[in-house]
Amino acid sequence: MVSVIIPAYNESRGIARVIRIVRSSPLIEEIIVVDDGSTDKTADIALEAGARVIRLPNNSGKGHAMDVGVTAARGDTILFCDGDMYGFSRTGIETILA
Repeated sequence: MVSVIIPAYNESRGIARVIRIVRSSPLIEEIIVVDDGSTDKTADIALEAGARVIRLPNNSGKGHAMDVGVTAARGDTILFCDGDMYGFSRTGIETILA
């Protein structure tokens, strides 16, 4: 099982697009967005896009958000993605996982 972890801080502008691309791959079984204390609508948008969301009350840094995501993940393979990845595609995901 492949889990994708997206640590995110105020990524409301791009998070839905990233989740949509990740969801397009049949290799991905779990998407976790760790909202690292965002002050915008990142968590709400991620939920609407179909991700599991873990909300941290305060911004603790990307490394901490990644660690929280790994602890919560059920997959035996972890793929980290940023919430603002540009030029990201299903083909790219599948190439990385291969």
